[in-house]
Amino acid sequence: MKKKNPISGKAQKGQALIIILLVMAVVMTVVLSAVSRSVTEVSVTSYEENALRAFSAAEAGIEEKLLNPTIGTFGMGPGVFDTTDTSVYYSGDVTQPAVPNRQFKYPNKLLPGETATFWLVSQDANGNLTCSSGDCWKGSQIRVCYGASGASPEPAIEVSVYYDDTSIPSPSVATPNNYSGVKVRRYLFDFLALSRGGGENSVNSPCNFVDGSYFRRRGVIDTWGTCSSPLGSVGCILFVTVRMLYSSDQPVGAWLQGGATNMPAQGIFISSTGVAGDSSRKVDVFRSHPESPNLFDLAVFSGSDLSK
Repeated sequence: MKKKNPISGKAQKGQALIIILLVMAVVMTVVLSAVSRSVTEVSVTSYEENALRAFSAAEAGIEEKLLNPTIGTFGMGPGVFDTTDTSVYYSGDVTQPAVPNRQFKYPNKLLPGETATFWLVSQDANGNLTCSSGDCWKGSQIRVCYGASGASPEPAIEVSVYYDDTSIPSPSVATPNNYSGVKVRRYLFDFLALSRGGGENSVNSPCNFVDGSYFRRRGVIDTWGTCSSPLGSVGCILFVTVRMLYSSDQPVGAWLQGGATNMPAQGIFISSTGVAGDSSRKVDVFRSHPESPNLFDLAVFSGSDLSK
């Protein structure tokens, strides 16, 4: 007869225990991984939801001040913006930034036919032109800078200088919103003017702004005197429009020379921060002063009825 080996039975029971422990470890690892992933997904979903709500709150602040662009701080506190959730609110401020170094780069690049406007007269809170703040430019020269490095085809620009020659007794600034004495002088700057059949040559040198902005060409306009005394047929320059020709996605800027006054603010800057829970989002918008439609420069003006 064969005798049972007691050691063999104990070894088999030990192996079974080890297998059970390994299985339990694997199951626990899978369960903990699933739970951790679920918690992470819930956290990410909650964060993304709060981020979207914060962004919506910031946009609401921007829309509020675009409709009512008063200078100063603004906001809608917890429980006011969203009565169902006191953790959602927004705040911000509206400023009218000064133009440093009399150099202003238009915020958008221009396509052929599009225009950019540069104001040389201040505007009050109601949009009326005014020199009460002293920011009405009275210099001697305007440099209109344009074109990117390597632009192809070579861009050209049409510059329209609008001025008010009304004497009351000194030249006015079209206030209060009386534009009956406004006139325009036009200039065409084209580096390839001779080959294209007309226009004025741009200065064959670039514009380098202090903020690092670079423009390939510049056209120079000599302006006239001051708005502080009667000047007869010429008066206060109100604004300058620049129309891009030939080339696409081209930068444009204005650089004023001479005189003691600064370049007026070219618009308002709105900064709005929205908060929802632990998330916050900030939206910044620069709104330039109102501009005339692109077709305005192409319209026909006459002091009498038109006839064929």
